[in-house]
Amino acid sequence: MNTTSTDTQKGQSALVQLNSNGELQWIQVNPNPIKYHAAGLWDTLKERETAIVYKQALHKTWLILRQAIALIFFIVLLGFALLIVIWGTGFTLGVALQKWVDQQERQPEDFVSAVLNALRSPIDRLIQWAKQYVERYLPMLKSTNGKSSSSESTDQK
Repeated sequence: MNTTSTDTQKGQSALVQLNSNGELQWIQVNPNPIKYHAAGLWDTLKERETAIVYKQALHKTWLILRQAIALIFFIVLLGFALLIVIWGTGFTLGVALQKWVDQQERQPEDFVSAVLNALRSPIDRLIQWAKQYVERYLPMLKSTNGKSSSSESTDQK
């Protein structure tokens, strides 16, 4: 004969059962899992060490957030400054170009020719530098190049 009853002492449920010898036997019933975990969480949260750790973590998180916001602000500010500088430089160059074109009173073909000559000038300087380099550091090539250039100059005349 098995009879059961519940005991609610200490806030936990327990069952009493008669075993085959006729003795009472207490059977522990698992408490409500929500209450069990909630009690464990509350015990962890009310510890002094938990409060100290979370206070330090909150302080460090706030410091990191402030530094990140400052960095983003200054990067955006730099972007705006560069945009303004580039825009201002382009505007100034455009005004200067317009004044130069107006002062020269040239035709568009003359303007294109002047721009192409300006672009060709660095290439001419590079070619001149290369010739001087060959004459200075590679004199053996200079003697062969000299013969061919003199023959070319006589052919062009």
